[in-house]
Amino acid sequence: MRLQTGARRGIALVVVVLMLAVVHITVMSSVVRAGPEADIVTLRIETARAFFAADSGVMVWLREDAAGQTPEPGEVLTLNEQRVLFVESPEAGESGTLVVEGQSGRARRRVMINLE
Repeated sequence: MRLQTGARRGIALVVVVLMLAVVHITVMSSVVRAGPEADIVTLRIETARAFFAADSGVMVWLREDAAGQTPEPGEVLTLNEQRVLFVESPEAGESGTLVVEGQSGRARRRVMINLE
């Protein structure tokens, strides 16, 4: 028994629609899995930037200490999209603990240095 031309076209259309549905489901499942991975990668980058901002804050503090003045505790320094917060800061030329917090996006990293 042979199918009529119209019936063949109908079957071909159903097959094409089913193939498109399979492709759509495959693409959507890969996109859904990529979302959390991209979020983790972004947080890792922000964490590295926060650490380097804290390290830069230490360098700024050491330069200021050599000049005879240091940033006050609570002072904030903005470096592009990162921030440096001086949490603890001994007076210029004195020993003590220097605590600097780098901030980038959601990430925060603290660097603590004992000065002698």
